[in-house]
Amino acid sequence: MKFLFYMGLCSVLWMISAVPDRPFNQLSDEERQTVLEAVAQLPELDQRIYHIFRLFLNVPYDATGPLGECGDNEDCSQLKDPQTRYGLTAAHWGIGEDCVTLRDKVLALAIATDPHLAAEPQTVGKSILKTAKQVMDRLRYMPGKPISYDTRNHYEIKDFLKHHNGLFVTDITDSLGVETVAIHATIKPRELLGVDLPPQVVGTTYIPRDSIPAIIDRLPPASMIYVIRNLKIGELLPDGTYEKGNVLVSHVGFGFREEGHLYFGHASSTAKKVVQVDFMTYFADQSNILGIKVLRFRMPEHLTF
Repeated sequence: MKFLFYMGLCSVLWMISAVPDRPFNQLSDEERQTVLEAVAQLPELDQRIYHIFRLFLNVPYDATGPLGECGDNEDCSQLKDPQTRYGLTAAHWGIGEDCVTLRDKVLALAIATDPHLAAEPQTVGKSILKTAKQVMDRLRYMPGKPISYDTRNHYEIKDFLKHHNGLFVTDITDSLGVETVAIHATIKPRELLGVDLPPQVVGTTYIPRDSIPAIIDRLPPASMIYVIRNLKIGELLPDGTYEKGNVLVSHVGFGFREEGHLYFGHASSTAKKVVQVDFMTYFADQSNILGIKVLRFRMPEHLTF
């Protein structure tokens, strides 16, 4: 039985490798559908995330706004189509990826290729790309609210993790056998993003940078990595807060275990493209970070759109 499993896995990987040697953003919709149908044969979510991520290698880096939504001189709150950069079909594909759009697309496609989700009444008969678009909207916007700039999950800790911990991800930062550090910061959505929400104190825990080597062998085959920097935006005010608040998570990427080695996959502003690099080398070079959070990916038992 194990031999048959590996034979089946090898045939799936051969089908994936048979895709034209171009980044995912250069494939036609038909080519994307074909390779995603091959990925859908992989039984584990971590496997699908890894192989879908690799399809994005060398896609150009592009961050035209805080969430890849608008240029520096535009008023994001007036953006009429906040989903433009999140298109999955060739007709709506953006110029490239930033760390957030990459994470969302890879995770949405990996979930959309799950055979159990394909059997749900709300997805039956739909292409993987169309189902992935539904999943991506669920990832990016607050549940139960209309899609708009104001209802987007702008902040990773306050929004994404709050709404999706236990659904799409599980925060395992405090269960990896090392002492974690608690951190609190004031965020100001109105001042930083133009979202009509009051200041809020947000707290989380992280693994200190010096403790990262101790957890390398404890990470799952695929994981989401938050880079914690606690950026201070704007001038320090008399009340002890900063003019535009703080940003705890400055970057997001993937941890991948491949043949016993750990890699960090991410959209790199330095390399100007999506890359996969040695995990420890990357974080050894990041002397200005406080540490990381680690999230395990999970397939929702039941998903509504």
